[in-house]
Amino acid sequence: MQSGATVSGPSLDGSLVQIDSAPEPWASAASLTPAANREWAMAESIRFFDQCQPGHAEQLQKMLPTPCSPSGTGPATHFLCWWRAKLSLIEAAIRWCQSQTDPRYKTHIVERAASREAFLASRGLKVIGE
Repeated sequence: MQSGATVSGPSLDGSLVQIDSAPEPWASAASLTPAANREWAMAESIRFFDQCQPGHAEQLQKMLPTPCSPSGTGPATHFLCWWRAKLSLIEAAIRWCQSQTDPRYKTHIVERAASREAFLASRGLKVIGE
């Protein structure tokens, strides 16, 4: 079968259903949080994965690993996680953040981004040590 093809087949009740066999697209995303909220944001990231992707292999110490600042030197003002995932997971993470009521979510950013450098530059930040 060709990638992206649509096939028809019977459902359990005998009606005809169409199934799109196109693979789900992947995308890049960035998660960014102020340094003062890093521990909280790391725990919230794991809470998101626990609820939206049960059985995930994500680990707390891998969340938001990259220190950033306006000058690219310490101390860190923000922490970044640059990640790739299925588009549906990224969109779920964005919706998750928008639906939360904790005021720290107002400064915790999750969004699709074409490149890490452009994402950081648009916020006046650089990775520390690069």
